[in-house]
Amino acid sequence: MIKRLKRKFIIINMFSVLLVMFIAFYCNYSFNQANMYTESINGMEKAINDGSPKTMQTFLVFVNNYDKIYQVRGYKGSLTEDFKDVSIFTITALSAKNDIGDIKGTNLRFLKKTTPDGTVIAFTSTVDETLALEGIIRFSTYIFICCALVFFGVSVYLANISTEPVEESLERRKQFIADASHELKTPLTAIMTSAEVLLDSNEINGEDRGWIKGIRESAEDMSVLVNNMLNLARTEDDTVKRIEENVDLSELTMTLALDYEYILFEAGKTFSIDVDSNITVFGNSGELKQLIKIFLDNAKKYSYDNGIIKLSLKNFQDKAVLTVFNTGDPIPNDEIEKIFERFYRVDKVRSGASGYGLGLSIAKNIADNHLTKIHVNSDSYGTSFSVALKTVK
Repeated sequence: MIKRLKRKFIIINMFSVLLVMFIAFYCNYSFNQANMYTESINGMEKAINDGSPKTMQTFLVFVNNYDKIYQVRGYKGSLTEDFKDVSIFTITALSAKNDIGDIKGTNLRFLKKTTPDGTVIAFTSTVDETLALEGIIRFSTYIFICCALVFFGVSVYLANISTEPVEESLERRKQFIADASHELKTPLTAIMTSAEVLLDSNEINGEDRGWIKGIRESAEDMSVLVNNMLNLARTEDDTVKRIEENVDLSELTMTLALDYEYILFEAGKTFSIDVDSNITVFGNSGELKQLIKIFLDNAKKYSYDNGIIKLSLKNFQDKAVLTVFNTGDPIPNDEIEKIFERFYRVDKVRSGASGYGLGLSIAKNIADNHLTKIHVNSDSYGTSFSVALKTVK
């Protein structure tokens, strides 16, 4: 959890800073580009007004009313060798709809102006402008990369500093849960054992036996709660080294399905199994087993009397999709995200069902540990929980 929090902090911080930097560099580039373009146009206008170019990058072409070139000023090439190119540039500029534009495939920009004697066209080179803009891009990229590396280091440092109180608080909470759970196990075991001994005794009869059964059942419920709290703390603990290996998910699912087949039959449920063979995933077998058990326990708990429960494991391309469906009252759409919170229960849907609302919280942590998410689909036909795990050959 802390690792995910740090990662999220760094990503948000880096995205915000880099976005601001990108916008700043883009604005700087656009501003310089616009300035160079304006200076280029102003230079050509001045050359036309003065009748002669003032820079080596600009030359003028004078065209009569019959679109014939009658004079070229400021052109540095030899007219006998390069007049054909000048003619092509001039024809391109004359045929353009706009008075200002760039000639494709060249480094020339033109500005044309109509006069009583014909048309004057100013051409200017954009080589220096292109080189300057490329230099801005290279410099901005260098600064961007350097700043990104610096900000990344700062973000990591700030993430560690800012999450320290949260990490300490979570660590104390997990330690408290673990200590309290271990301390509760001994008296709960003693209570359940004593209750069993009393129930086996022939001296307890009538109303007393009912009271003792209630004590035993309450102790069993408390034992389940303690185990769930320990499991929740364990799945949330980033410091615990998890053993991951190739797991035959098909065999694991079928073994659990056969175990639950009798349990669900006794509960009056119709249970169907559809499991593809030879599906292997990389993960923790104990956690995956617990995930399937949580899905099946939920299906048993919240399905209709004489309801239908379906367990399926299908191989889709490189994904193993595990789904548990049960008929029952739908979960409201605005409650679906909340059902994964600790101790949360949808009272309208789950009234009368036993449990403490920790199962799906544990399932969510297991899914997070396996880099996947739990998808919930609930409507008038029933509710399904599914996860997609990456398969291995």
